[in-house]
Amino acid sequence: MNAITQWIVKRLFPDITDFSESSLERDPTIRARVGKFEGWLSAILNVIIFLVKLFIGFSIHSIALLADAVHTLSDSLSSVIIIFSFKVSLKPPDKEHPYGHGRAEYIATLILSMFIVVTGVEFIRSSIGIIHSPIITDSTPLVIVIVLCTVVIKEIMARLSYSFGTIFHSDILIADAWHHRSDAFSSLAPLLSMILANMGLERWDGILGVIVGLFIIWTGYSLSKRAIDSLLGKPPRPELVEHIRLTATSVGGIIGAHHIIIHSYGPNRFISLHLEVDEKESQSDSHAMASQVTGKLTDTFRAHVTVHVDPVTNQGQTAQSIKTVLDTLVESYPDVDSYHDFRLVTEKDHHMILFKLEANRLNSEEKQYKLKNLFTEALSEEFPEFEIQIGFISPILRF
Repeated sequence: MNAITQWIVKRLFPDITDFSESSLERDPTIRARVGKFEGWLSAILNVIIFLVKLFIGFSIHSIALLADAVHTLSDSLSSVIIIFSFKVSLKPPDKEHPYGHGRAEYIATLILSMFIVVTGVEFIRSSIGIIHSPIITDSTPLVIVIVLCTVVIKEIMARLSYSFGTIFHSDILIADAWHHRSDAFSSLAPLLSMILANMGLERWDGILGVIVGLFIIWTGYSLSKRAIDSLLGKPPRPELVEHIRLTATSVGGIIGAHHIIIHSYGPNRFISLHLEVDEKESQSDSHAMASQVTGKLTDTFRAHVTVHVDPVTNQGQTAQSIKTVLDTLVESYPDVDSYHDFRLVTEKDHHMILFKLEANRLNSEEKQYKLKNLFTEALSEEFPEFEIQIGFISPILRF
């Protein structure tokens, strides 16, 4: 389905030829354009289906078809929400929203997921009624054909919307896909009632309806959880963090990069990180390296970038000996991931080893204190002339 979706996008938007994640990150308007197209397509199809059902419903005096027509028209509200959210997400920052309006898409996803949950609850409510009081549904061949056509169109829209969502990393389009699919289930329910009734299994219609309703509720819950996680701030994808790290360290003179923090506000992204440079580098050279890293990250990820430079000791036989011992200690303790900001102070009357441990699995100060003592004792035994100063990196800054 993704190949078909890409073909459609290329036909409608000839300037969109690159669907890679890096390309989409550089130009957030691509997602918004495709998202608004999906919203308009859903709205137009819903209105057409509504008009057809309304006309046939009045023609054959079918209350069920008229009710389904109204339900279809109400689905257009979700399309309006999609269009509005993508439009708002591209609004530039203002006095009240200095980080932009990108998270409007997450709020819209949360609203749409609630619609899906409500659909599932209604499905279960009507299904329980059928279990208690089975209804034998009768209908005309014309109604059956219309309902089947609606189910097919809705399923096609569900698959297309889901494909749009996965290609362009949009939760709200994925939510709309499940909304289309839940509507298809709702339209299919009367036909299933007739088939099961003819087999003498009237109550099974309600039982299957409850199962489908629970599945719809679970889908709505999962989508709402993803939206809430995005609003509260979920951890960045490991591959994105590594991409940022490799981009930063590709600049000459940068020894390492850590404390990588990423805040996403829809299409707006803010990145901050620490850069390790040799302590022998001059202040102007370190600043030039930091500026070069800032420029590369800004161009690559279309982000607002802030960097902090950490001078580290990287040369000398003593430094290498201490780092060898540190590497061995880190490997010996599975709770320790790594260490950063390694420095040596070797003044006349003052010798000190300074570094920070990354130990995210140690969730208490008591455990950190014990680990700190173990590292201090081991280093003091090997290098008694040095004072040891150990810090811990906050789990928030673990990347």
